[in-house]
Amino acid sequence: MIIIKLINHLLSVLNLVIVFRIGKALGDQLCITGYLRKKKYQNKRFIVITNNRDFFLHNPEVILNIGIKSTNSFILKILRKARSTNIIYFNFYNNDSTLEDFMRETSYKLHLIDLHSNNYIKGTQNFGYRNEIFFSKIECQIYKDKFKDISDFAIIHPYTKKSYTPNKQWEIEKFQEVVDKLPTVKWIQLGRSNETLLKNVIDFREKLSMREIFFLIKHAKFLLSCEGFFNHVSSAFYTPSFVVLSGFHDKSIAHYANTIFIENQDVCHDSPCWLTTECKYQGRPCLGSIKSDDVVRKINEVNLHN
Repeated sequence: MIIIKLINHLLSVLNLVIVFRIGKALGDQLCITGYLRKKKYQNKRFIVITNNRDFFLHNPEVILNIGIKSTNSFILKILRKARSTNIIYFNFYNNDSTLEDFMRETSYKLHLIDLHSNNYIKGTQNFGYRNEIFFSKIECQIYKDKFKDISDFAIIHPYTKKSYTPNKQWEIEKFQEVVDKLPTVKWIQLGRSNETLLKNVIDFREKLSMREIFFLIKHAKFLLSCEGFFNHVSSAFYTPSFVVLSGFHDKSIAHYANTIFIENQDVCHDSPCWLTTECKYQGRPCLGSIKSDDVVRKINEVNLHN
């Protein structure tokens, strides 16, 4: 206990804040950049500890970018016990309930950044959030040279992380219908190599580094996906992000200025359900009621594919 108090006192004197998060939730870790952006006006200096250092390269708010792979490391155990205003565990924390139970029971409309920084007070939602990703001049030149033959493209990512919940996944067949109905769009598909490859797309599944993916999203005309990691990335560059939104959670959790939701949550009275197990309704009405024509119409309204 004395050591923990000394650590916190030293951080306070040095005007340092440690922010840490380890795990497989990429979007959650990227949202740390949005948190830093929100806090930078307090003249704090930040040390970030994650297992995704690529997210924080060249970030002017980060004076030390530490990568840790093991969730059981000694450092993390100490940090979890030392949580304070100067040591931020960027993860929802509530002794009485999980994040999903809390959101289901309170019906609060909060952004993911608020939830993981434990600023979950009703009425505090702020739709001005944006994540930040930075490139060096050398990086930009390398990527420009690598992708010099690719221009005027859109990115499509038709999968979401089913290991968390199966209820955000729009049908792959409908993504294919969107591609078929917008033949003038040069589509680049991102994702894992074991995911179904759509027809008439450029296949970049697992062929790019994370930094290269960021660069392509920055220069894309627009992005089409289910709600997830790529929507959080797109906010850093104001790249228009069309998101097929389920009734799993309220749109406020992933709402950025560049996000364009296609939704029909009103057809399900349980929405937002925050259900991590299979939906109890046949055909998942909140998603099943969204047609490919709805997505095509929304893209045409913004007129981004011409």
